Amino acid sequence: MTKIQFDNTQFNNANIDNILLNQAIAITNLDKDKTIETALQFFITMHAQENIRALRGKLDWENDLA
Repeated sequence: MTKIQFDNTQFNNANIDNILLNQAIAITNLDKDKTIETALQFFITMHAQENIRALRGKLDWENDLA
């Protein structure tokens, strides 16, 4: 496990599996901090898209998008 120190957040450290972190670093070609930040941004984006997908078929639409 790698212990990551975060500043100006609600928590001071996170234990992250070294293999998982190293795989993510290899994929992104970024340093540890940027890799973690990118992963968190991706996670938040995917969650937001799931919320939008949940609305499929539930909204009334009167106009043609074409």
